[in-house]
Amino acid sequence: MKRIIRTTLVTVMLGLSAPVPAGLDVHVVGGGAGWCFGSAMVGFDSVINSRLGVPAEHALDMAAPSAGAGAAAGNRLSTPLLTVILDAYLWEGSPHDYAVNVFYSCAQQQTPIIGAGM
Repeated sequence: MKRIIRTTLVTVMLGLSAPVPAGLDVHVVGGGAGWCFGSAMVGFDSVINSRLGVPAEHALDMAAPSAGAGAAAGNRLSTPLLTVILDAYLWEGSPHDYAVNVFYSCAQQQTPIIGAGM
């Protein structure tokens, strides 16, 4: 009886730890929501970095534009992202609370994602 229970338990545990197929990895976040989510994650990491003693100057590279339009226009740093990073170094709460705060603040400033007809 113990062997049957043990075998069943091991089978169930192996089934639960199976990887999820990549086909189910659907990216539904896009547009303004994607920018807000990205900013929130940068803020989350920045709070953790500040607690670990990483100097703020090392995080500024994340606010530099890539080789796209921002770099071509001469913009050296993304001001909203720079604000998120530097405010994270002054945050007293948890990294999760800061990420949620950044996400909702950003979402309030974005245009509505869902059409007005709903």
